[in-house]
Amino acid sequence: MVLPGKVHPLLIISLLDAIRRFDSPLYGKVVREHALTRSSLEALLEDGVFASAEKIIDVNARLHGHPEYHAIQHLAGKNTFLAYLDTLPHRPSLLEEILPKPVKAGRTLKALSTMAGPFLGGARVNVLRSKDIWFVELAGSIFAARWLSLFPVCTFYEGFFEEGFREISGLPADIEEIRCTATDPNISSCLFEVKV
Repeated sequence: MVLPGKVHPLLIISLLDAIRRFDSPLYGKVVREHALTRSSLEALLEDGVFASAEKIIDVNARLHGHPEYHAIQHLAGKNTFLAYLDTLPHRPSLLEEILPKPVKAGRTLKALSTMAGPFLGGARVNVLRSKDIWFVELAGSIFAARWLSLFPVCTFYEGFFEEGFREISGLPADIEEIRCTATDPNISSCLFEVKV
């Protein structure tokens, strides 16, 4: 389910936990400034209410230029996927299926693109293939919103898709953002290369 302008509270909880791990003073400032207490976020989670994507955009803005930005975002993406997986009544799995690696990779990415919906804030995902290389295209990334950067900044989705790929398929994957809307305002989508 994709709700424009909304994100699953697990995204914010995981991002705050990652910030606390790498920079506890910044964590304290973010929680105070944005009134993002763990109990208020867990209440949203229990009530099934999605949070405003603006909150994540504002928190992300505080991380711009942080020396651990990519490590924080990658950890938050991995932990968000794992926490989300625990909420599902049925865990998607291709672990037992004997499939050629390209077929398994494609099925896994398609499952992940659907699962990513609650964490996109209205962004759209498309799974692409060029010869033996898979790509995930993301239009409207909330992590690239209102930011110009010299480097790709959607590391959260690298962590989310890597962890999801491993959990669903049993295969390791290296997922790297190779094009980011934060680096060029003239492009309309971010692009992630999937190396299996």
